[in-house]
Amino acid sequence: MGAGGSCGAAATEAPATVTISREPRLSRASTTTPRDSVHAQDGFSSQGVSLRLLRLLRGRAHELQAHEGPPRVHRSWEQPPSRRKRREPLTTEDVSLEIVMPATARMGCSYAHLLSGAHADLAPHGGREDVGKANVFVSHAWSYEFADLVNALEAAAADLAVQQVGGKALSEERIFWWVDLAVNSQHRTFARPFDWWSSVFLGAVRRIGRTVVVLSPWASPTPLTRAWCLWELHATMETRSELHVHMPHRERQSFERALGEDFASIAAAMSDVDLARSNASRASDRDAILAAVRARLGLHELNVQVSAAIREWLLAAGASALSRAEAEDVARHGPLKRPLVLRNQLAVLSREHGDWASAERLFAEELWACEAAARGDDSDDDWLLALNNLAAILVRRGKYDEAEPLLEQALACRESAHGPAHEGTLVVVGNLASLLRYKGELRRAERLAHRAYRGRAHELGEKHVNTAVAASNLALCKLDRAEHAEAQRLGRHALAGARAAVGMRHLTSLSLQAHLALILASAPGEEHLDEAERMSVDALGALEQQAGRSHVDTLLARATYGMARAQRAGLIAARDRAAGIADMQGALDALCAAPHELPSNHWWIRRLRRALEHAEHDAGGSAGGAAGGSADAGSDAECTGSLLDFPINLSTE
Repeated sequence: MGAGGSCGAAATEAPATVTISREPRLSRASTTTPRDSVHAQDGFSSQGVSLRLLRLLRGRAHELQAHEGPPRVHRSWEQPPSRRKRREPLTTEDVSLEIVMPATARMGCSYAHLLSGAHADLAPHGGREDVGKANVFVSHAWSYEFADLVNALEAAAADLAVQQVGGKALSEERIFWWVDLAVNSQHRTFARPFDWWSSVFLGAVRRIGRTVVVLSPWASPTPLTRAWCLWELHATMETRSELHVHMPHRERQSFERALGEDFASIAAAMSDVDLARSNASRASDRDAILAAVRARLGLHELNVQVSAAIREWLLAAGASALSRAEAEDVARHGPLKRPLVLRNQLAVLSREHGDWASAERLFAEELWACEAAARGDDSDDDWLLALNNLAAILVRRGKYDEAEPLLEQALACRESAHGPAHEGTLVVVGNLASLLRYKGELRRAERLAHRAYRGRAHELGEKHVNTAVAASNLALCKLDRAEHAEAQRLGRHALAGARAAVGMRHLTSLSLQAHLALILASAPGEEHLDEAERMSVDALGALEQQAGRSHVDTLLARATYGMARAQRAGLIAARDRAAGIADMQGALDALCAAPHELPSNHWWIRRLRRALEHAEHDAGGSAGGAAGGSADAGSDAECTGSLLDFPINLSTE
C-alpha cells in the first residue's frame, strides 16, 4: 500500500500472525541502506522520480506480461509461493519483484539512488534526469495494476500543471513523485520506533507539500482499508499539505457515470473508514500506526478527518464531472434538452455540501426548464419531480409559506396523473406531512403521515427503506401528540426495517436511530434514558464520520445526545447537566450560523430553544422534563417533541 506495509497491499493478504522475514521493498517507514543515506533525511528518502521513468517501467511491465512471473518467495505465508500467470498484468508488487529488485540487486539500493549515483549504467531504464527532489507524495495500494497507477499519475500531472510553484507552472517535467517502489530500497526493511512516526514521517510529508492518493476501485477503495494509506492521509491533513485524489481512467469513467445514478451510495462507500479494522501485511506496521494515532488524536478522530477529506473531494469531483457533462449536453442540444438527472444531482450535491442556497437556485432552474419543456402538461413526470424538489428544499430552509402551495399543487397533479397510491404521490404526501408538522398543524400532519406509511407498506412492503422512513415520520407525529408508547413502537419498527433494507451504518438507518433516541429521551420518567443516551451517542459518532460534523443531521444528533445527558444529569451531577446543555447550545449556534443559517422561525430552531429553556429552568432535573411536553392529543398547539426529521426526500421518485 502506500507508504509503509511491505508489499502489504498485494491482492493476497498475509495472516496477522505471520512474520515476514524477507520483503520486496522497504516500508515507507524503512531505514535506508548506507548507499542511500546521502539521499535521506532521518531515514526518509527525499528523492522522487519522473513520470517518464514510471512510463518506461510501465512499458517493461507490459512486455513481461507475455511470460510467467517468478515465484513470489517474499510471501512467506504462501507455501508453495505463487507466480504471476502468463498474460496477467503486473501489479506494483510484481514490478518490484520482476524489474526493480533484479536491477538493484548488485548495489542493494533504491532504483532512484541507482540512477543518481556512479553506477547509473546498471539501470536498465531511465537516467539521472529522472531523479530529483520529491515534490509529490504518492499514496497507493501495491495490489493495483502498475499500468493503472501510472495512468492515475498522468491524470494527476495534468491537473497539477495548472498550479504555481515558486512562480512557475508545475509542469510534468518539474514533478518528481515520491513512489516507494522507486525511492526505497527493496532489499531490506527495519521497524521504526514510535517517535519516528510522530516526527520524521510527518516532517517528510510536510517538506514534500502535496499528496496524491490513488483510489481504486471507486465502489470500495482499497487505500481506505489499509493502515498505511490512512496514516498517510492523516499526515497530509496534519501537516496541511495539499491533497489530490485521482483514479485510473477506466475507474474514473465508471465513477462519473454512477454519480448521476446513486450519489448517496457512493458517498457511503467512500466514508466507510475504520482504522481499527484496517489491514497491513506486517502486524508491527499496523500496531505502530494504531499506537501513534491513539497517542496523537484517537482512532475516531482520524476516521472523521479522513472521511471528511474524501467527502470534500467527492463533492468537488462530482460537481465538476456533472457540470462538464451538462455543458457538453447544452452544446449539443441547448438548455431545454439538459438531462434532468444532471441538474438534479448538482442540486443534491450542493445540498449535501451544506450549500442550501445553491441547491434552491438549482432546483428552481430545474423547475423552470421542466415547465418550458412540459408546455403546461400537469402530468409530466419531470415537472412534477422538479416541483417536489424545489418545495422540499424550501421546507428545509424554513420557507414554509413558499413551499406549501408548491406541495399542494404537486399532490393534486400527482393524484390526478398517477392515483393516490403511486410512490411518487406518497413522496409528496410525506413531505407535506412534514411541512404541516413544522407549522404545528398536527391533526392534518398525522393523517397525511399515516397515509404515506400505510401506502408505502402496501405498495413496497414493510421491509423497504422508504416504508421505514414513512414509519419514522409517523412516529414523530405521534411524539408531537404526546403518544409516547405508539411513537416508540413505530420508531423501533422503522429502525429495524431500515437496518434490514440498507444496513446498520447507512445514513438512513443512522437518521432513524437518532429519531428513536429522541423519542426515548422525550418519554416521561427515567426508564428509557440509558437506552436513549447509548443510541444517540452511537448515531452521533457514525454521523460525524459519514456526513461530517457540520452536517445538519449530525448537529441535530448532537442536540439529541445533549438532551439525553441534560435529563440524566438531574439524577447524577450538575456538571453532566451542563455538558448536555452545552451540546444543545453548540448545535443551535452552528445551525444558525453559516453555511446553514436557519431562520429563527425554523421548526428545528424553535424546538432546540424550547428544549434548552426546559433544561436550564429545571435546575433539579426531573426525568423527561427537557423534551417530552404534554400537549393535548386533540390540540394543534406547538409541542416540544421532535428535534430531528428525516431529510426531506429530494429525488426518490
